[in-house]
Amino acid sequence: MGCTRCEKEFIPEIKIKKSIPYYVAEKGYIDEIIRPAQTKNKLIQALEMTQNNMPL
Repeated sequence: MGCTRCEKEFIPEIKIKKSIPYYVAEKGYIDEIIRPAQTKNKLIQALEMTQNNMPL
C-alpha cells in the first residue's frame, strides 16, 4: 500500500525546494531572508517590538 513512486520522486524534490530560502520566500511562506550578519540586529529589533507591545 502507499505511493512508492511519489515517495521516491516527488517527496525528496519538495523537501529540497522547501529548504531553499529563496524558493520559500518566492512562494510567500516567509517575509524576509535574514543574512547571518544581520541576525543579531533583527533579533534585537523583534524583541524590542514585542517588549513595547506587551500590556502591563
